[in-house]
Amino acid sequence: MKPHNKSICVIGLGRLGANIAYNLQQNGYVIDTIITRDKKHLPDVFPELKTIKIYEKPEEVENYPEITLISVKDSLIHEFAERISTCDNLEEKHFLHFSGANDSTLLNPLKEKSGYTGSLHPLYSFPVGYKTQIPEGIMFTFEGDKNTESKAKEIASTLKGTFRNIELNKKGLYHLAASFAANLSLGMQSIGSELMEKALGESDDEYREAIAVLMHSVAESVRTNRWAEALNGPIKRGDRETIQKHLSALEEINDEDLKNTYHLMKKRLERILENS
Repeated sequence: MKPHNKSICVIGLGRLGANIAYNLQQNGYVIDTIITRDKKHLPDVFPELKTIKIYEKPEEVENYPEITLISVKDSLIHEFAERISTCDNLEEKHFLHFSGANDSTLLNPLKEKSGYTGSLHPLYSFPVGYKTQIPEGIMFTFEGDKNTESKAKEIASTLKGTFRNIELNKKGLYHLAASFAANLSLGMQSIGSELMEKALGESDDEYREAIAVLMHSVAESVRTNRWAEALNGPIKRGDRETIQKHLSALEEINDEDLKNTYHLMKKRLERILENS
């Protein structure tokens, strides 16, 4: 579904903001206004740059378009909302921020100016770069004004994603879930790379690539199977001999944090199998 001349403003052109804007532009949205201090990537990401109004400060915008997407650090969202609220003609305009952990109350200064507000979070780790063709199937979670929900749904649909509503007071729990699945998973992968170095010698780039391939295969299995079915390895097989080799290696390394992490994750995987 391609929208008809949906004009948007994008505030902040980091990985998330730039890639969302780029993909929306590729699917019929019109980038009317950009607010950013970093202009070096603009010509590459937005070929029709001459038609876009560009500002460095949100309070400088003369007339915000129908939809504004706010992609700045969480700690700056409320400040930007206050600065935007000093502008005129905000009535019935829609303002969405992309924070996964924070709710739409950060945008209350805009609500007080009769604007509609919401938070829309894409459950996706955007790679380095500004013109990534984002994949289908990203889950977008939304909370906020009913009037803005339809705009958020249309953005998710345009990007071929799924859409879920979330209660305002569940945002922290939701973001914790995402952190376990992504950020903390990256930490586990870095542990794997360090242990590879101990076993095979230094070659960080090679092991990082090898682990990325391994994790891709795990992710594909998780995508098409339930947790217990996707699980592979000695815990799934009940291979006590191999598990004992792991424990012996941990004793040699003599790192209590690694030992505790291994035992914690081992118990978690055993629970998955028990509940299957």
